[in-house]
Order: sequence, then C-alpha cells, then structure tokens
Amino acid sequence: MASINTINEFTGANIPISEVEEGGLINMCRMTEALIEEGIEQGTDLVNSLNRILLSTGRLDDLTRAASDSEYQKQLIKELVPPVGEG
Repeated sequence: MASINTINEFTGANIPISEVEEGGLINMCRMTEALIEEGIEQGTDLVNSLNRILLSTGRLDDLTRAASDSEYQKQLIKELVPPVGEG
C-alpha cells in the first residue's frame, strides 16, 4: 500500500486504497485511468485560472484568441498563471 500512497502523493492522483489487490498490487488499467483523470482535472484548472485572470484584467481579445489557439493559450498560462503552490 505504500506504493499506492507514493503514487498518489507524487502524481496528485487519488487512487483509493480499497482498489489495491492482495499483495499490494493495483490494476494497471485503473491506475492509468486515475492518472489520466487527474491530468484532465489539472489542465481544466489551469485553463479556468487563465480565463479568470484574463476576464478580471479585461483582456478579452487574449481570451478570445486563447480559446482557439492552443499555443497562445500555453504561452499565456506560463506567463500569467502561478505554478501550483505559489498562488
């Protein structure tokens, strides 16, 4: 179970201990699914944070462009959204 705790802590995933099989193993498909879900949630949080920043500062043109230009969106996230733990 220590390995599941380590995976949860390191990745931010939330794989329940109840899904650990006898011997401390977990179904790899379930672990992959949990990691993908966590990644999607983190990505959504980043985009929502960017949108709030752009709206609160009146940067509607940037918001419009970021909605259709993923490279520009990534650039704005790097510039404006504080890293996790700093904001």
